[in-house]
Amino acid sequence: MDLSLFLAQAWGLYLLIVGAVFLINKKSIRRLMDLVDDDNFVFTIAFVSLIIGILHVLVHNIWEASWVGLVTFFGWAALAKGIVYMAYPEFAHSWKKRFKDNYTLLRGLLLLSLAVGAYLSYVGFYA
Repeated sequence: MDLSLFLAQAWGLYLLIVGAVFLINKKSIRRLMDLVDDDNFVFTIAFVSLIIGILHVLVHNIWEASWVGLVTFFGWAALAKGIVYMAYPEFAHSWKKRFKDNYTLLRGLLLLSLAVGAYLSYVGFYA
């Protein structure tokens, strides 16, 4: 299997699952937001994102104006998130405040997550 297709499948399923779970169950969002208050949790997310981002970028750094470039973007985004959260954990707290005060923004991002996840899943599994 082509690595790009595998990563499209993985990111697509991830985005679909996260988007659906958080849209269906608001309590899950609140629990996650409560966890962000704990710096240990933020550092754990930073390390996991950093590892995923490094591995992804090392094996798939293909910038194209297609779904392949979108897959590459997610690897770089994971890497950037890991670095930022590690260096500035308070950044996670500021995102929490932004989303906690504006459910419409959060809902819009979750719907975007579903759309992008559906697209990458389609490309990865059927195209």
